[in-house]
Amino acid sequence: MESTVWTHLCKGTVSQELKIKYKDQMTYVGIPFKMMNLANDRTSILVSFYQPDIMNCTVLSIDNNFTMHCDHNLIIHEKGSMVYCFNFHLQYLTDLMHLCFDQEDNLAKIPYRITFAAIHYGRIPPLRSVQIRLNWKNKWILLLICAVLAQAM
Repeated sequence: MESTVWTHLCKGTVSQELKIKYKDQMTYVGIPFKMMNLANDRTSILVSFYQPDIMNCTVLSIDNNFTMHCDHNLIIHEKGSMVYCFNFHLQYLTDLMHLCFDQEDNLAKIPYRITFAAIHYGRIPPLRSVQIRLNWKNKWILLLICAVLAQAM
């Protein structure tokens, strides 16, 4: 059975700036994440959220059944997780990488451009309702727009 081998790149936590910029509905501010790169290809990146077992892995191998082996011994079974794969550059992952390098106080620059990205969510988080408070001017403008649209129909 063939498997892919990923190695530790960095760890970090989602910042408020990145949460606002990318609006990733599967994360929240302060959630830890782990970034790994494919052992023989530094342009392929795996980022994992909500999986504490992966956070301490130096080497992670994933087989075709999506069974994970952490540091060649711990077996992590993934049920209820989601993985999204992209065969193109995602600025989101580059920004996450810059963030986790900064958080680890790593002075190294990122010497490559990501061409393959796998985003792993170890669980589906509960949706958090976000209420947007409107001031009185915005409420009146919104009501005016609704009234105009209602008359146009």
